[in-house]
Amino acid sequence: MYKKSTRVLNRDGYGILSNSKRSIRALKWNGYKILPNSKRSQSMMEFLSIFIAVFLFFVLFMLVLQENSRGKNLEKESILAKNIVLSVQDEINLAYDSPNGYYREFSVSKTLLGKSYDLILQDNIVYINASKIGISYRVMPVNGTIKKGSNVIRKENGVVFLN
Repeated sequence: MYKKSTRVLNRDGYGILSNSKRSIRALKWNGYKILPNSKRSQSMMEFLSIFIAVFLFFVLFMLVLQENSRGKNLEKESILAKNIVLSVQDEINLAYDSPNGYYREFSVSKTLLGKSYDLILQDNIVYINASKIGISYRVMPVNGTIKKGSNVIRKENGVVFLN
C-alpha cells in the first residue's frame, strides 16, 4: 500500500522526505519543524476565504437595510409633518368660511415620531420645521399664534382668532 510522505524542514531550511512515523518522531525530537499537510492548509484557507466572503456579504446587506429603513423613517416623518400643517390649514379655512360666533377646540401633536419640531404661524403661512424637514402652506388671515397641544379657534366680527 502506498504511504504518503511528509515534508520536514531541518534547521537550515532544507527539506527532507520521510515515509515512516518513527523517523518523523525522531525528527521532531531533534528540533526539526514538520510542515502542515498541504491538503489541510488548503482546506483551511478555502474555509477562511468563504467565511470572509459571507461575512462581507452580511455586513453589506445590513448596511443596505439600515439605509432603506432610514429613508422610510424620513418619508414617514415628512408625511406626518405635512398632515399636521394641513390640519392646521383646514381648521383656519373652516373658521374663515364659518359665520360669526364660530368656536372650536383642536389639538396639534406635541411630537413628530417622538422628536421635537417647531410649528410657526407667521404672515399667513404655517411653517413646520423638523430635523430634516421643512414644510410651509399659505392660510387665510388669522390673528394669534399656533401652539403644540390644545388650541382654540373662533370667529368674531368677521375676524378669525387663534388662541
